Order: sequence, then C-alpha cells, then structure tokens
Amino acid sequence: MSVILIVFVQQYITKGNNLNTATIYIVLALQLINMMGLAYLILKRQRDTDAALATYTQNLTRRVIQLETAAEVARDVSILADGELMLNVDTMLVRITELVRQRFGFYHAGVFLIEGDYAILKAASGPTSEALLAQQHRLKVGGKGIVGFVTGSGEPRISLNVMADDVYFKNPDLPGTRSELAIPFRVGNKVIGALDVQSIEENAFDDADVLVLQALADLLAIAIQKLTLHQSVQDYANELEKRVIERTKELAAERAQLRVVLDSMSDGVVYTYQNQVRYVNRALCDMLGFELDLAETSDIFLRIQHLINYEMRDLQPKIHEHVEQYGIWRGETTLHRRDGAQFEAGITVTRVERDLEMIGTVTVIRDISQEKALQAQKARFVANASHELRTPITNLKTRLYLIKRQPGRYAEHLKIIEQVTNHMERLVEDLLDVSRFDRGTIRLEKSKTHVQELIEQVVMLQRPEADKKNITLTTDLQETPVYMMLDSARMNQVLTNLVINAINYTPHDGHILVRLYTQDDQLFIEVIDTGVGISQEHIDNLFLPFFRVSQDRNGTGLGLTICKNIVELHGGTIQIESEPGQGSKFTVCLMLDSNDHPSAETSSLQ
Repeated sequence: MSVILIVFVQQYITKGNNLNTATIYIVLALQLINMMGLAYLILKRQRDTDAALATYTQNLTRRVIQLETAAEVARDVSILADGELMLNVDTMLVRITELVRQRFGFYHAGVFLIEGDYAILKAASGPTSEALLAQQHRLKVGGKGIVGFVTGSGEPRISLNVMADDVYFKNPDLPGTRSELAIPFRVGNKVIGALDVQSIEENAFDDADVLVLQALADLLAIAIQKLTLHQSVQDYANELEKRVIERTKELAAERAQLRVVLDSMSDGVVYTYQNQVRYVNRALCDMLGFELDLAETSDIFLRIQHLINYEMRDLQPKIHEHVEQYGIWRGETTLHRRDGAQFEAGITVTRVERDLEMIGTVTVIRDISQEKALQAQKARFVANASHELRTPITNLKTRLYLIKRQPGRYAEHLKIIEQVTNHMERLVEDLLDVSRFDRGTIRLEKSKTHVQELIEQVVMLQRPEADKKNITLTTDLQETPVYMMLDSARMNQVLTNLVINAINYTPHDGHILVRLYTQDDQLFIEVIDTGVGISQEHIDNLFLPFFRVSQDRNGTGLGLTICKNIVELHGGTIQIESEPGQGSKFTVCLMLDSNDHPSAETSSLQ
C-alpha cells in the first residue's frame, strides 16, 4: 500500500502540479501509512511471530523516514522555487545532499548536473566529498559508471552489488561503496543531471527506494530549473546593469571629450532643441561678451537665444525654410556684442533630425571681421599696385610718343624714362619684398654690426636730400660703441626709409634728429622730425601696404610695411608718436642679448 501511495505522489508531481500541493499529499500519505501500520500490527500480533513483526516494523520505519525526508525536501524546494527564499542552485543542492545522506543513512550522496558531454559533480555529502568537489569529479554522459549510464539513458539504475556490475566505475575516493542507486533529473523529456546515493552494504536499495528518490529527484529537477532560470535572468540583469554603467561612463567620457573639443574651438557653437537653446560653447560666450558661468547656464542660454533671435530676426524665416528643405544654410550677417560693438559673422545652420523629422539645429558662428578686413586690404592692395604700375607705364608710353614727335628733345625724354623705370624697379622690388614677407621666405643674413657706423652711413647719404630743403639733419648717438647681430643691409633699408620719409614730410628749414641709446636690455633708434605730423586715424593704417598720409608725396607706399616686417624679423618693434602740426617720432626697439652689450658701461638716456 505504501508503494502505491508513493507512485501516486510521484505521478502527481511529474505532471507539473504545484509543489505545495505535492507536499500536502506526502504528509497525508505518511498519516495513512501510520494508520495502516497500526492496524496491520494488531492483526500481525495475532498471527505472526515476533521476528516477522520486527522486520516489518523496521521496513515501515524506514519508509516513514524516507517519506518524512521527502516531505521536508518538498517543503524546502517549494519555498526555494517559489522565490520566498531564493538561493542559488549550488547552495540548494548542498543542503539537499546533506539532508538525504543523513536521513537515509547513506555512505555517500551526490548531485550531478550535465554540462556539455559530461555530468559534473556539483554537490556531495560524505567522507570524501570535499576532495571530489575540489577535483571537479565528472563522468561522461552515456559512458562508464552508474551516473554515466543514468544521464545517458534517462532511466534509474540500481546496482545491489557494484563489484558484480560491469557498468560500475570504481572511484578510488569512495572505497567503501558496495551498492549504488542513481536517479535521473528530468525536466520534460530532457535529462539535466542525476541524484547518486551509495551504501557500504550490498542489497541496500529496493524498488520503494527508487520511487521515493525519483519523487525527490523530480522535485529537485523542477527547483533546479526554476533556480537556474532565475539565476540566468539575474546574471543577465547584472550583465545588462554592468553594460549600462559602462556605456553611461563611455557616454559621459564622450560628452566630456566633445565639450573639450567644442570649448577649444574658436568658432561659436549653439545647439537648439525644439527652438530652445540647450548648449553654447565658450567661444560663443566670449564672442558675444558673456561670461560662461555653469551656475547660471540656463540664464545665459535665454539671453543668448534672445540676442541671436533679435539679431537674425529678418533671416530666421529664410534660414528655417532652407534648412527644412536642404538640411543646411550658410550665410553672413552683422551681429552685435553685448556691449554694442558689431562684427561680421559667418553663419552655418545644420539640421538635426530624429526619425527623419527635424528636432533642432546646430549653428556655427564665426567672427569673419578680420577676414573681411583682409579681403578688403587685398583688394585695396591689388587696386593700388595696379594704379602704381599703370601710372609709370602711362608715363613711359607718353615719353615714347614724344620721342617720335620731338626727336630734338631726345635726351630730356630719355632722362624721364630712366627715372620712371627706376621707380618701377623700386616698386617691383618692394612688391616682391612684401610678398616674401607674407610667405615667410625672407631670411636674414646677420653679422656683427657696429650700429653707430650704420646710422652715420645712412645719415651721410641722405644729408644732400635734406640740404635741398634746408633741413638740419643731425645725430645723437651714445659714445659707447654698440655691436649687434643684424642683417645690416635690411636694417640700412629700414633707417633709410625712415629718414627719407622724415625729409619728405618735413617742410623747408625744419629739423630731423636720429638718436641712439640703450636702456636695460634694449636698444632704441629714434627718428624725430618737425614735420606736418600724423593724425591718430592715419597712424592706425600707416603700416598697411600702399597707405599714404598724403598722395602728393613720392614713394611706393610700401616702405613702412617693409620696415615693420624687417624689424619684427629681428625680434623688435617699431612705434609711432605724432600729432598734427607737431612732427613725428618713429622708434625702433631691438632686444640686446649677452653678446650685444657695449664693452663699457651701458649709456642710458636720462
């Protein structure tokens, strides 16, 4: 009768019914067995001997213990599988194997789970369990050994005398084994492992043991499946969380890198999302005159958005329509800084979309004021160069025409032609110099130069020109000789140009002074005149190519441009101090190094 009840419970479980309900049936089975046992004992006491009664009582007690253990395991498995005490699979199997071995009195109990082609021992209880687990004891599925046979066939197997069983695999770590029983773990039609129990006695198992342990194995299989699934879900969730954290860190790093790139740009960048400013870089704030304070970012966004919308109010409809249709718009306009100063801006607006729908724009704003000024300067340079060349060419053509008409005045016309060609030669040379300076192809040929002698040579050569206008041209040079590493030819060109300009712009009976002195680690050369002077508005443009304060003066208009480039190539500066009617002072400042200092104590202008 006990076997019939066990079979009923086993079939109930394997059909996938609830584990809690299975536990109730096991408890009821225990109560029925107890009642039937009592009734049977009364009858037996009347008919059988005391020895037979004792044997039956022993067997009945064993079944009761087995069923009580099965009920306890079923309760624990139910709790674990229902998630009230969700442990990992390994922890659960350790608890079950220990419980089965102790309650059933087995020599060894172990649980194997299939991984690939092998059944691997995952939990064990017995005298050598730690050693078996440490060496990751395994048996090939379908191969040698009781467990190998069971995991391969999916059927339980009893070996009542292992020494006479060809399937048995003798494990040196379990020398006391005399009988063995293995029960498969089945989930549907799939075998996922086996429960293995071993005894030191022969004939230790019977069909009832198979039924009880099979019911227990079916419970464990369900629990293993649920816990494995839960563990897989948990591992997947942990992996997803790890990936999210890693990706979040990557995005944060990419965002930081992007911010560094955008903040290092010289062009201003504005990102708008649904017509609201969401980001501006530091260059735009500097361009418009705002301080980029992270604590007041939203306020800055609103102010910049208002400023741009107001400045570009006439262009907005055109920009929006063009970006909607073509994805990008480029143009130029005039913008105002926060302080009211205006500048020319080149603007590029690019469409930002999601699912083919426009959600925002990225606007790049570039200050092109200097580019515009440079373009204007180049245009003016070309126009002036063309004019400067056209005038002497026209003069040459006129003189050639007059030579044919007036052959008697040939010498006079030839002299004019020579003057014109000399002027054109100087103009071309100056143009080439300006071009070389722009391209950076000018190379200085420095040598040790006596600066006072260089100045005296220039003054001596230009004194006859000054005498023609009765201009007093004098020098004031410190007595201590100064030697410097200079390109003497180029520096002669600078000084000659400054002195000639002073002569040209100084009226008759005027005065010109060329002064040299050193102070600290610097050398100063000043050309001071009592000429007409220069207004501040002209001083700012004086070093531009072809610029002249007065168009009725001789020269190419390139002299001061070349002077500035030569001085800067020497690592120096050239400055102007002037007022209309008060004359002008041009100062060349050069740095002295340890080899340039005068041999005696440096003289300074007091």
